[in-house]
Amino acid sequence: VLLTGDLPSPTDVPTGCRFRNRCPKFAALDEAQRGRCRDEDPSPSALAGDHNAACHYAAAVTVV
Repeated sequence: VLLTGDLPSPTDVPTGCRFRNRCPKFAALDEAQRGRCRDEDPSPSALAGDHNAACHYAAAVTVV
């Protein structure tokens, strides 16, 4: 995946999800969901096996 957008500044840490300016999912979200990304720092959650993601909208992965 080729990411676009600006890297967050380490001296001026943004509120909410620090990855949202480069997140491919963020553009597809509605305004309420984007607000959650801007306002709330996501907690890591287990997706599958030893994989975790700090994303409000990460989908669980089914291992086949």
